[in-house]
Amino acid sequence: MEILSIRLVVFTILLWIHRDFTSGQLLHENQPGATTIKFSIVHQQNRTGHQVTQFQLNKASGAVSKNWRLDFLHTNFENKGIQKNYVLGTITVLPPGSNSSKGESLEGYEFFPVFGYYKFHKNRVTFQNAIKICQSEGAHLAIINSDEEAAVLSKMVQGYYYPWVGVHDPDKNRDFRTIFGTPLRATGYSKWKISQPDGPSNQYCVYFHPDGLGDNPCNSEYEFFCERGLL
Repeated sequence: MEILSIRLVVFTILLWIHRDFTSGQLLHENQPGATTIKFSIVHQQNRTGHQVTQFQLNKASGAVSKNWRLDFLHTNFENKGIQKNYVLGTITVLPPGSNSSKGESLEGYEFFPVFGYYKFHKNRVTFQNAIKICQSEGAHLAIINSDEEAAVLSKMVQGYYYPWVGVHDPDKNRDFRTIFGTPLRATGYSKWKISQPDGPSNQYCVYFHPDGLGDNPCNSEYEFFCERGLL
């Protein structure tokens, strides 16, 4: 995707010290007429006890496209007993005169910073037909690479609990791989539901559930996720 992405990540552990005030500034300047980026962040506890973090990004360059998109993602999770917040802002700048990444439609796709574009198809199809439909949209059957990405898909499921994702067992030997041939254990997300994979000899394709992955017959018809990356 021929776009310029400027990503801002604020990763905070909730171990605030009373009325702390912190600030930082990052300045990057090129030669005159080139790109200038200024970023600053300030955190403080206000008089009502609220923890407030403010950040500002200023960008200037010789030729700036007006096709800007600003997206924010916020999630929280626990790691080793510590509650963490993850806030990500992404500014995506399309090349002048373009409407989408490759002239392909993004209709129905939802953008999540860091991860990319996702579309949840509620129509039920077989695993192979799901692959073909995603390809026809310039995408691929979604592949989960982290717990955070799984959380994104969980929010999109909306009560549908067996949508296809891009993992299967092409050699039928219980060696699950992505549709691109990467071993499941190397994707960053290989969490199975309890008692899964449990399938008999005909269950070689993988669905997603908020509790983890599961296997089902490939000729079964289910909803599915398509994914388009940022690049």
